[in-house]
Amino acid sequence: MPKTLVLFNPNSGRAGAAKAVHRHFADHPPATFYETSSSDDAVRASKQAVHDGFQLIVAAGGDGTVNSVANGIMAGLADARDEVDVTMGIVPIGTANDFALTLGIPDELDQALELLVSGARRCVDLVELQTQSQRRCFANVAAGGNSDRVTDALTDEIKQTWGPLCYLRGAIGVLTDLESYAVVLTFDDEEPLSITLWNIIVANGRTNAGHLQVAPRASIEDGLLDVVLIRDGTILEFAALTLQFALNDYLESDQIIYRQVRTLEMRSQPPMRFSIDGERIDEQPVVFRAKHRALRMVVGRGYSAEPE
Repeated sequence: MPKTLVLFNPNSGRAGAAKAVHRHFADHPPATFYETSSSDDAVRASKQAVHDGFQLIVAAGGDGTVNSVANGIMAGLADARDEVDVTMGIVPIGTANDFALTLGIPDELDQALELLVSGARRCVDLVELQTQSQRRCFANVAAGGNSDRVTDALTDEIKQTWGPLCYLRGAIGVLTDLESYAVVLTFDDEEPLSITLWNIIVANGRTNAGHLQVAPRASIEDGLLDVVLIRDGTILEFAALTLQFALNDYLESDQIIYRQVRTLEMRSQPPMRFSIDGERIDEQPVVFRAKHRALRMVVGRGYSAEPE
């Protein structure tokens, strides 16, 4: 094992796995185990780990923990004066573990832990998000509009009871009251586009909300954002879109605009909030930029840079 720091989120969906993770790393003396108290704490600790010479920094948690650790590592790399040899690993013990799925990391704990030693290393894309007050990265998906309202409906009890299906459970109360957003979008250097939407999805990974294929054509090594725009419409049109989603061809719907771009700038009325790997952003305008092969990560044996 290289010099390893394991950042464990005690509030993860499968936090009961903590004992098993502890036992595993007790047999690998170079590993240090750290229990995070918040997302900011995870960012700070992973940034410091880069400065302290840790070669493998592991996020043990869900997509929110992955997001925090990736931001900390990127901040540490930005501050480093010399070239730094660091890899990020994931032990997926959250509710959904969507980015781990894109990386081909299995949910089985023993297999995921074994990959930290034997798994291949690949440099993968991240997404940089910029608002007037902040600039940060995320690994998986930003979902804005009515999907954010679904996240609002989720309680810890629903997450624990329904697991990955909790996002479908949370959608029940939203379907009859979908909100429309007047949005102005700029893709790369193109002319701005004005459109009325229900949702915007900006994806690096392929799945979100409990392994739902929201961006089935995404690659995390192509330097492109996968942008899915869902036009507003009627409940019947939404029902038809849902059926197409179930058949895995929803990007072909007339209600969808699908683009692959390097940058996206957007603003909306009313202001559209985004849920970004479990974090909330409600500032506007928002700019998204693809960061090509920004971070080296451990991947699973089934990993494919290109969608199947």
